[in-house]
Amino acid sequence: MCLTAMVALHALNAGVPRTHEGQALMGYSMRDARFRLTEWRNRGTSVVVARELYDYQEDPRESVNRAERPELQGQIAAMSAQITRIAGRRRD
Repeated sequence: MCLTAMVALHALNAGVPRTHEGQALMGYSMRDARFRLTEWRNRGTSVVVARELYDYQEDPRESVNRAERPELQGQIAAMSAQITRIAGRRRD
């Protein structure tokens, strides 16, 4: 495994499984130097049902979820792809 993949693997955090509105969910979080993205995925299908994106440069206390901002969709897509790639190798 290359160093980049190892660093990314350590940056991915799978939280405690949760249930919301009858769905079994798992939260996966990834952080880079500026952002933290959390994706809540259905445990059976891996479909993303909710996202949280926090910008530590603008909001170090994580008080504003920026996941719906159009200008950040590229950042979300890049981080989401990493979560998908790494989470696929894990068993939570």
